[in-house]
Amino acid sequence: MKRILLASDFSDASEHAFRYALNILGYVPCDCTLLHAFPIQLETAHTPFYEADIVQQRSLEMLSTLGRQLKAERNYRWHRFAPQTYPGNSLSAIQHASGQEKYDWIIVGASGRGLNPWLGSTSSNLLREARTNLMVVPATAIIRPLQHIVIATDYESITSPDVFEPIRLLAANNQAHLTLLCVLKPGEKVAPPSPEAQFRLRAFFGEVSLVTEFVENESAAEGIETFLNDNPTADLLVTVPRHRSWADAILGRSVTRQIVHHITIPLIALYDPTLTATETRQQAVEVA
Repeated sequence: MKRILLASDFSDASEHAFRYALNILGYVPCDCTLLHAFPIQLETAHTPFYEADIVQQRSLEMLSTLGRQLKAERNYRWHRFAPQTYPGNSLSAIQHASGQEKYDWIIVGASGRGLNPWLGSTSSNLLREARTNLMVVPATAIIRPLQHIVIATDYESITSPDVFEPIRLLAANNQAHLTLLCVLKPGEKVAPPSPEAQFRLRAFFGEVSLVTEFVENESAAEGIETFLNDNPTADLLVTVPRHRSWADAILGRSVTRQIVHHITIPLIALYDPTLTATETRQQAVEVA
């Protein structure tokens, strides 16, 4: 059974993200935590008093109602839903919950155009610090089986294909095909991946259709955006932010915020546990 942390702010966007994620996970039973962060105090002069206990209880009731509604639906009846609240902001709530329990996925929704409302400073920190696979789902994402998954990476960064196990399962469950996208600088001389590296990846993904695409662009982020624009069938983007060559492309640079603003498909950031604590700290400095 998969353990899923669903971050809820009771918006249509967050509920849409839950349904999207549970849909592409298929018939895998999930133990879902519905998490809501409630403010410690209201920042308004028009509220004469603020009872945090009352707000917390009301939040739990609303989460329980949402869980019952999802459970009653035919597509989600084999999942379990448990409410949980935490005082503070969304980032601290997610960090606390994922620090207390081990989850397979953290799911967050994004409202508005693209992913920019969630992928601001809060989500950038979450992407850097999360020790769990993270899925960010924009409100525009269509709930349907996946068709084309794009993995933005390079062969040099792949220490072990095991990091892609969640994507292999998603592709197999949805009968989707995969593209490994490598962005090179114009004129950059890069040795082609060794036959051993290619064989290892293809053997790992098994019967899942897999192709490798090389594109040229001065910016990795712009290269990704251009590829997605030229391939409208792509309906999921996957990255491994802790791989050094992709840290700048996904986290914190101005060009990254530009691409993030235009992405209208879900983004998965995979956590690679094979990196050492030293490497992790060094990358955190690099992308700060």
